This record gives sequence, structure tokens and C-alpha cells, in this order.
Amino acid sequence: MGDRASTVPVALATNEDERVVDLDSLLAQRDYVRDDDDVVETAHEYTPGSPPSSTLMAKRPNQSGSQEKLKKKLKIEPPKKGLNLAESVFKGMKIRVDAQAEMSRALVDSKAKEFEYKVEQDARQLAIKQKDVALQQRSLRHSQIMEEGRLMASIGYSKEAIMEYVKDELSKLP
Repeated sequence: MGDRASTVPVALATNEDERVVDLDSLLAQRDYVRDDDDVVETAHEYTPGSPPSSTLMAKRPNQSGSQEKLKKKLKIEPPKKGLNLAESVFKGMKIRVDAQAEMSRALVDSKAKEFEYKVEQDARQLAIKQKDVALQQRSLRHSQIMEEGRLMASIGYSKEAIMEYVKDELSKLP
């Protein structure tokens, strides 16, 4: 102890020599005196009534606010919570998944609107084609009625009978 650092390691990081380390062997190492030539020992003379030299050099904590200083020194206060790697990765993945989900929703909405537009456009084109077909059918039927009227006139039907037939057939057209 004192002001001289121990030259014997208390605990080894690895037990390379496969020695069993227990309390007795540690105490025996402590009591073993080494002859270190390069270490200069300073002799402290003890005078009765005075404290040992090691306690004279020790700093005493000031009683006022000493607890706060110790807390700051030991950092007893809980550390501020920061994101660790796993939380950061999870948060990034969540943001990515949310963005992909939003993009997917937007894509689905876009495709649905495009499909609705195509369906409406196809319905309009179909209605136009149906009207064209209906007009062509009506035109063909009108031509048939006129041809039948001419045929009736050539056979010898009266004009009144032919006109009545033509009016009756034209009224049946849609």
C-alpha cells in the first residue's frame, strides 16, 4: 500500500502457467519480499502523536456538497438513453417499410384510377359503337321497307295500302 505501487499483479488476465490462484496464494505473494534494486524506498519516520504521512497527503472531501461531487465523480446518475445499433436499424427498417407501404398504396390507387378510366373509356366507346350499329340497323330496315313498298307497287297494290304498310313498318323501328 502506501505510495509505492505493487510489482506483483493481483489478477492475471490469462492464467498462462496454469497455476491455481486462490486467496492463500495471493496473500503469500503479498508477504513475499522482492529485491528490487531500481525501486528507491523513502523512509517515513513516525513521530508519536502525528498521523502517518500517507494520511497527511490524502485529500478530504468537503462536507458541503460532497455527495453531489461524489455523484458527479462516480457518475451515479443514469446515462441519457441513446439509440443503440439494433434500435437504429429497426427504426430505419420501419421507416423504409412505411415508405414502401405508402408507395404501394399510391401505386394501387393509381392503377385503380387508371383501370376505372379505361373501363369508362371502353364503356363510352362501346356505347358509341352500339349507337352506330343501331343506326346502321335502322338504316338497313328503312331501306328494306322502301324496297318492299316498291315491290308492292310493282305487283299492283294501291298507293293507300302501300303507304299504310310503310307507316306501320316504320313505327315498329326503334
